[in-house]
Amino acid sequence: MKYLSTKNMTLLLSLIAAHTPSLVARGNWDPFSSLNQMEKNLWHNMGRIQQHIAQQASLFEQKVEVREEKDKTILLVKLSGFSKDDEIKVKVDKKTRILTITASKMEKREERRKDQASKVESQQSFTYNYQLRAGESDKISTSLKDGLLTVIIPFSAQKEDESIVTIPISYE
Repeated sequence: MKYLSTKNMTLLLSLIAAHTPSLVARGNWDPFSSLNQMEKNLWHNMGRIQQHIAQQASLFEQKVEVREEKDKTILLVKLSGFSKDDEIKVKVDKKTRILTITASKMEKREERRKDQASKVESQQSFTYNYQLRAGESDKISTSLKDGLLTVIIPFSAQKEDESIVTIPISYE
């Protein structure tokens, strides 16, 4: 790596000084002060970005409550922001006995400001896996009402041959 000679360093500093004449004229020009300001701006903006991400995450926070009763297990899944128009699926893989709940939606909107128009697309998705236990049947029923998906898993000893079952959702 080639280092700058004293002559080239002087030339470089004079070029920088030409772009900051007021600071140099006052005698308080510090080439690192702009780096310090850039670092402050970076950390300030990172804080704002983290706040924005946290706010967005809380808007789409999904909660699952598992209730066990003597004859069934009930999963209550809060799907904030989802409706019957969105893609919501409940499936059971009979080989692994894993129940999977997935939900996804795509939003497209156009924003207009004074002289600008922009198209904004956002995607929201949710996945939850539940391991069916011994005695829990794959004769599962589901319903979605007001953003709350209710999955009822009865206890039973019946077995079936299909390896993956899709469970229909009833909309109320």
